[in-house]
Amino acid sequence: MQRNFRTSAIAVVIAFGFGSAEAQTLRNADQPAEFPPASYTGKQYVDSKGCVFVRAGFDGNVTWVPRVSRQRKVLCGFQPTLAGTAQPEAAPAPAPPPRVASAPVPKPAPAPVVAAPSRTAPPPQRVVSAPPAETPRV
Repeated sequence: MQRNFRTSAIAVVIAFGFGSAEAQTLRNADQPAEFPPASYTGKQYVDSKGCVFVRAGFDGNVTWVPRVSRQRKVLCGFQPTLAGTAQPEAAPAPAPPPRVASAPVPKPAPAPVVAAPSRTAPPPQRVVSAPPAETPRV
């Protein structure tokens, strides 16, 4: 009897051990390396690592589920969907061109200073009138 108990205990441990090992094959690939843009409407997406994901969800909630083979292995090794549209890393800003010492620019000659006319009133003019000429009396 004790032999049957040991055998069944070993069988149970082995069964649970293999079952849990099989279920963990998808833990490493639960989401894409990068998500597609919100405007992407395709039903299938291949991330930059080449792994395939299928669109799932409802009511506007989108979930990307890994696509697996019959052996429950994630399908990878495909050409990325957005390979041609991937944004390259930003290049560092170009260094400013070196300053070249140039010959000093001569300053323009100052304009001649012209004295402003004075605003004094001209002297009053005296008008001298001659006394009326006398008329001859006849």
